[in-house]
Amino acid sequence: MLILSRLGYHAVGAGTVAEGLAQLDGQHGAILDLNLPDGLGTVILHRIRSENRPMRVAIASATSDDDLWSEAKNGGADILLRKPFDVNMLLAWLETVG
Repeated sequence: MLILSRLGYHAVGAGTVAEGLAQLDGQHGAILDLNLPDGLGTVILHRIRSENRPMRVAIASATSDDDLWSEAKNGGADILLRKPFDVNMLLAWLETVG
């Protein structure tokens, strides 16, 4: 989040699935990690897609669990970024968020 703030983006942090779900309203995009203390980031992704929210969603995670990556891809993530990821790819994606 610090890098986004330094680049001039307004970023709202959430450290858990519950916090992420509570902050969905009014957001144009989300960057989700797959492994959160209270569950999987795909729970947030599925909520976004099931409610047809007009949000762009990136997954940025260090997990090596291929099943989780497949779930994120099949669940409608717009971009998958394995940590450490190319910041330029993230910035290019952010420009599509609006």
